[in-house]
Parts: sequence; structure tokens; C-alpha cells
Amino acid sequence: MSKVSDFKRNPESFLKKHKVRLEEFALTDKFDIKSAGTTHRFKQTGGIDFEIHSGGEKGTDNLKIVAAAADTGVRALPWRASELTYMRLDAAARWFFTGPIEGCFIYVARGTTDAHRGETYVFHVNANSVIGAGNAAAKDAMVLPIIRAKGLVPINRLTYADYCPAGPNMSGQGFVYGWCATGNWHFRIHSLAVKTTPVTTALGYNTFETDSIKTHLASGSLPSGISMDL
Repeated sequence: MSKVSDFKRNPESFLKKHKVRLEEFALTDKFDIKSAGTTHRFKQTGGIDFEIHSGGEKGTDNLKIVAAAADTGVRALPWRASELTYMRLDAAARWFFTGPIEGCFIYVARGTTDAHRGETYVFHVNANSVIGAGNAAAKDAMVLPIIRAKGLVPINRLTYADYCPAGPNMSGQGFVYGWCATGNWHFRIHSLAVKTTPVTTALGYNTFETDSIKTHLASGSLPSGISMDL
């Protein structure tokens, strides 16, 4: 049985046994993108699927989003630096992926009004341009106006604190995935605890290089949503 088949049969069990990284998406031609400032709504317009390959960096398996000739039910939401991306999961969607994430927040919201009743939306927010204590508030400020305007209710809110490993020079690198069963979406976070080494570049910038993957964090449900009053 292939790794993809094992994943689809029981993704949580599969990810407990494998250190999996999600590769960057390279299928921009598969999306219709409607932009407004730093907010981008993605609608998938071409068939995609996913593969899982052994022999990735630092002993990982790589999960890769690939083109498909037909609709396989797989949906993928790209990220953009210091911007917000989001998409509605249509009725034919069965699997969802977004990432990689290393500090980004993920929000899930569902429709309760007649215009969007029963619809599920996923938001991927990056705010690298905001440093320090205001970062989380900046991310909420990007997402909540859209949720309010559409009459959605926020169900889940994943912050970096939810998947950042403890320990010095450790980074949480992962992805969010979901599956639809009997009409209901279930979302999970999978993260790797990556050992990083401080590096000073020739220009004086302080950055980090991956040294080794120490362990993977347990795949877990996304935390519950936030108040619309924020």
C-alpha cells in the first residue's frame, strides 16, 4: 500500500509514524486569485492531488501538491508573506492542505447566514512585517473583518504558540490538513521540531539554518475559535 493510501486511510496514525514536511506549492496556474491590498481570495480552478515521497531533508518524507488531470477532491491554500490568503471549501472538496507554516496563524470559519450557510472557509495569515507583541493582533485584524462581512463564525484559530516546540533554537515547522467525512470537516496540525543554528550573514543579518529534526509533535486538533468582539 502506498504512503498516500496509508495517509488517507488514517492520517493521524500515519503522521505519528512519519516525519512529514509539506513542500512549497508551485502550482499558481491552478488558482483563480482575487486580490485586494494584502488580502487574496483563492479559488481552485484546476485539478490537483498530493504525493508523499521518502528521502526528504533530514530524514523526512515530503508531501507534495501536484497537478492532476481531473478533480480528486484535494484543495490547497498557498501562503503569502505579510499577507492573508483564504478560500472556501466547495462541496466537492474532500482533502485540504495549507502550509508550510512557521509562525503563521490558521483560522477556520463557517457560515450561518442564508448567504453562506454551511460553507467552510480557511484563512492563512502571515504578518512578518509586524514584530513583537502586536503580531497576533495584526493577524486577527486582517481576518475578522472578512469573517464579519461574510456573516461567518470563527471555529478554529491556530497560533504559533500552539505548535512551537520548547527548547532553545527550536522552530516549529508544519502544515495544517483536513478531511471531510459525512459532510463534516476535521482539521489537524502536524509540526516538526527543528533544531536551528544562528547564522550571521555578510550583511550582518541574524538568521537561522536548519541543523536537524529532533522529533515531530503529535498531530492534534486545531484550537477552538476566537471571539468576534476582538
